[in-house]
Amino acid sequence: MIELPDEAATCTFAACLASEAVAGDIIGLSGNLGVGKTVFARAFIRTLTRPDEVVPSPTFTLMQHYDSPRLAVYHYDLYRVESDNEVEELGFDDAMANAVSLIEWPERASVPQTEQRLDILIKEVYGACAEKRHLKINVGEGWSKRFQSILAVFEATAND
Repeated sequence: MIELPDEAATCTFAACLASEAVAGDIIGLSGNLGVGKTVFARAFIRTLTRPDEVVPSPTFTLMQHYDSPRLAVYHYDLYRVESDNEVEELGFDDAMANAVSLIEWPERASVPQTEQRLDILIKEVYGACAEKRHLKINVGEGWSKRFQSILAVFEATAND
């Protein structure tokens, strides 16, 4: 479990994760409505694109695509998805092969369990600061070494 004291720490962790992402990675973001999935996604995407990138929530469009010099990103919000057919129509397979897929509400569809999948459950910490979050992370085999590096960089950054 990773503890994030505020939104800035959430953004820092997302940036550390983005710096190690590669094509084919699938990152699932789960948690209650309003817990910070889109905040996390926005920081991740801005790390790969540019700090002032406009990153709207894809709640109604279902998917947003971002190009960057290093890696393309497909940002999905599956909250409104009612069937796996809707996901297939979004070009899910192509995105998973050639870009990083950042998926809010992955439990709403059949998202493949690959070695390059990393799932993050974001939880509020009740009774604490309104911005404090806990992350529960399930790391696929393709992330195991990279994730140790991410944690080291994040912890060093958090202690500065």
